[in-house]
Amino acid sequence: MILLLKNLRNGQNHFELQALLASLDLPAEVRGETLGLDVRVQAEDGFLLFDFRAELFRERPCDRCAVELELEDTVAGRVTAFQGEELPQGVDPEEIHLIKPEDEEFSLAAELRDEILLTLEERVYCREDCKGLCPQCGQDLNEEACDCQKQEAAAGPLAGLARFRRDES
Repeated sequence: MILLLKNLRNGQNHFELQALLASLDLPAEVRGETLGLDVRVQAEDGFLLFDFRAELFRERPCDRCAVELELEDTVAGRVTAFQGEELPQGVDPEEIHLIKPEDEEFSLAAELRDEILLTLEERVYCREDCKGLCPQCGQDLNEEACDCQKQEAAAGPLAGLARFRRDES
């Protein structure tokens, strides 16, 4: 996750790095000890554009039926930096990192961690048409239907009004 700046040349640069997952302080659902990171850096006129991509393996339950899933996600991000004493006029310091001339390395750890955390927040389903669990009895509705919905319809919160029903014939 740390790139040595002296290894960057003008134009396109390509690096394959290994990141220790423990150093990123990620939730337990992320599996493995290391994360392979593919980094491409475009260097021009003091600006550096870092594009990174990694394959992430994790275990997580389906958000509807709680079946345990093994997932493989692609995590990708982009970081822009400028090498110099200060950022050029009109450049937003929230969007572009400043790399001072005395800096020898640049870390992508914070951005990589942020992208992974955003990926982990996405909803996950075992299949597109997952029916989930019955809210009454907990039955997995993908495996078998339950009688709770029929009973609830018959004895719902407005069921008492049925005795006031008039036949208008």
